[in-house]
Amino acid sequence: MEKLYDEAKNLINKAYNILIISHRNPDADTLGAAICFKILFDKEGKKTTLACIDKPKSRFSFLPYVDSFVNEFDMSLFDLIIIVDAGASYMTNFHLKYSDFFKSSIPIVNIDHHASNDNYGKVNIVDDHCASTTVILYKMFKHWDVNIDEKMATCLLAGIYGDTGSFMHSNTNSNVFSIASDLMQKGA
Repeated sequence: MEKLYDEAKNLINKAYNILIISHRNPDADTLGAAICFKILFDKEGKKTTLACIDKPKSRFSFLPYVDSFVNEFDMSLFDLIIIVDAGASYMTNFHLKYSDFFKSSIPIVNIDHHASNDNYGKVNIVDDHCASTTVILYKMFKHWDVNIDEKMATCLLAGIYGDTGSFMHSNTNSNVFSIASDLMQKGA
């Protein structure tokens, strides 16, 4: 996985205007992952746009930038697309709105934890052994030596909490608890 983390980082380093996409009917994992990237990229001086075909539900109002998601954009403005937690290419529904969505020359980084993922990106970071996409982001950030701040920690923990069913699903293991503990210590 670390080689894929490095490939994604190389694309991110070259990009300035990044489109970050969550799957339709967004949950805490896809929103937390997308927003966490926005926070990181804002610190790096990159321009970001959060996109989701469906408006996030009000129960996610505790997440920063949750009201910033758009469902329309001009693809020609972006030099990188990151799609988080979409278990298959059709789950963003943007291919229905933009017929050239997966055919454009804009590289896509696909980050997901579902075994159903059809590897639709230029870089596919798909690990179905992870409890959530936000667990994958946590691992990526550790590999990249990113300082996870309080807002980022909250976003990551929200995704983990959501996709583990409040730490009750069978995907909850000691690694998940260890990551959650670290995120709480960071202010989540």
